[in-house]
Amino acid sequence: MTPVIRTRLGVVRWIAIQTAYAGALVVPATAAACLWLYSGDLSRAIGGWETMRFFLALALVETLVFTPIVAIRSVETLRQLNLARDELDRLSGADPLTGLLNRRGFEKAAAVLAAAPEARDAPAAALVCDLDEFKQMNDCFGHEFGDAGLRRLANVLRSAAGDRGFALGRHGGDEFVVLMVGAARSDAVAFAEELRAAMTAHPVEADGARALLTISIGLATTERWQGDVARLFGAADAALFQAKRDGRNRVVIANEPLRAAA
Repeated sequence: MTPVIRTRLGVVRWIAIQTAYAGALVVPATAAACLWLYSGDLSRAIGGWETMRFFLALALVETLVFTPIVAIRSVETLRQLNLARDELDRLSGADPLTGLLNRRGFEKAAAVLAAAPEARDAPAAALVCDLDEFKQMNDCFGHEFGDAGLRRLANVLRSAAGDRGFALGRHGGDEFVVLMVGAARSDAVAFAEELRAAMTAHPVEADGARALLTISIGLATTERWQGDVARLFGAADAALFQAKRDGRNRVVIANEPLRAAA
């Protein structure tokens, strides 16, 4: 059952519970009101004011008993709805194939990093990479193999990033992005080369196919970042384009090509 369906069922269940509780409170009060309206005609048959006092007392007791229950149930239901909402928000920002942030999730995470006080005037780096010859690989080995290659690259990114607080995302297709706030230029270059080397360390196997995959990486760094995400990634994207032109399977730093070892 999807989180959306669970959330909707939770709302329906909450409405049903509140309706039942409301009925339990309203019915006695309504009965008491009816008895009061007709007490003059029915006083001999049902006791008139005595019956009204009985039902009013019953309504008061039910109110004292059910009101805390309704309050507790409402708090718990709202807590569950908030958890479901948070889960939906998380899923809407995640890429289902790789588990990394999708474009929406990455842009949100990048905005949070950029707005942090410690990011002001701190070193930062943007990395953009993709699989070399991804379309030809899909055409030759099939989409199952292509998906395996994307998952492999995502795992390499996660492993290399560790717990350093980098924002990792899949922007779409075979393009992956990384925002490194607080990373000096030398650290960013070492990280990029680690990614490139890790991808070529082992072949990818899937759907009966086996092949060694390579990646091209564009990197842009700044010693004093002003929080301009678009400008930093624009430079990294241009460096990636240069890496493709230079022959692929290499890291290129914006305005400073860095060729990978053969």
